[in-house]
Amino acid sequence: MKDEELDYSVEERSDHRILILKGKLVLHNVEQFRDEFLKIVEQDRKNIHFNIKGLSFIDSSGMGLLITLNRKLQAGQRELVIVQPGEAIQKILHIAGLDKVFNVQS
Repeated sequence: MKDEELDYSVEERSDHRILILKGKLVLHNVEQFRDEFLKIVEQDRKNIHFNIKGLSFIDSSGMGLLITLNRKLQAGQRELVIVQPGEAIQKILHIAGLDKVFNVQS
């Protein structure tokens, strides 16, 4: 995986879908993943859990993507849950005030 790359996998649960992110969610790759993630969000009525334990960095464009996905899910009365953020990502979410916007589970 290159320095600016993002890998993800999807796990299905009966009541939600888990997207496991690894790498960096940054301007360089946000556009590439926006359409892919929107398709996943639109597939069914499940909540989406983003397991970001393997995410080493997120910039403002990455946060913007999560906000967009969260709004899309909320419009369908579903929830975006941020799962296992590392200490650095938790700090970024807190500084941006997004720890109050998202359901964040350590």
